[in-house]
Amino acid sequence: MSSIVVKRKTARRAAWALGLAGVVSIAWIGDTVVASNVERKISDAVYESYAPESGNELATPPSVYVGGIPYLQALRSSQVPVVGVSALDVDVDGVGMVNTGVTLQGLKAEPNQVWSGDFLGAKAQSMRRTMRLDGVAMGAWLDMKDLTISHPKNISPGGGPATEAVFQGRPPGFHEPVSVLATLRLVGDEFQLRPKEVISSSVHPDDADDDALAAFDLTVNTTTLPLDKAADAVYLEGGSIVFEAVRNNVIVQPEYLAPVGRASEL
Repeated sequence: MSSIVVKRKTARRAAWALGLAGVVSIAWIGDTVVASNVERKISDAVYESYAPESGNELATPPSVYVGGIPYLQALRSSQVPVVGVSALDVDVDGVGMVNTGVTLQGLKAEPNQVWSGDFLGAKAQSMRRTMRLDGVAMGAWLDMKDLTISHPKNISPGGGPATEAVFQGRPPGFHEPVSVLATLRLVGDEFQLRPKEVISSSVHPDDADDDALAAFDLTVNTTTLPLDKAADAVYLEGGSIVFEAVRNNVIVQPEYLAPVGRASEL
């Protein structure tokens, strides 16, 4: 008799566990659906309202990510941890083809904003804009069509952030590519690419190294970049040069959700 009772208790516990798992699964799926819907709404709104006259028209709807595990915890906490909007291959006037993005962190949101994804007027702890230039974009700046950029120490594809980079390209007037090690610096509002040494070159004239180093020397006023302000950081990551600008304690405006900002020097 006791074995039957034990079996019944075990069956009830198993049924309860399965029921709980089902409820959790349904809740998780529901949360994912809501978050995905919010991401789609933001993407569509940004794509539809993005100003073509700015010269930075998006070719496709941007990718959007809303954070929070689960996302709907924001209904209780009134805070969405992160909203990110990014776009690939954006043709920016005066800059070239770049990958861009904006990340809003710590949004204070009302329940209706959490449901709808309309975060206009919400206060965010910070807004971070990034602009990534790969070898093609940097090559346009340096007038080198075959430019590649790599980490000076970590040869893995991802590498890690670095303030130095190895540039390999064929400068104007050169018949063979040259590799140089260069530093990435911000001095005031200026980005300064300063070559330190020639790593490899098949060119042998005595003055060739000097010419090669000069070809990789570059200064750019970062207020002319679509970051809304001067850059706060520049570094190498994943084979691209990344410019970053941060503003703290912002009230979300429509343009803050666009993946491409504006030049602050107009």
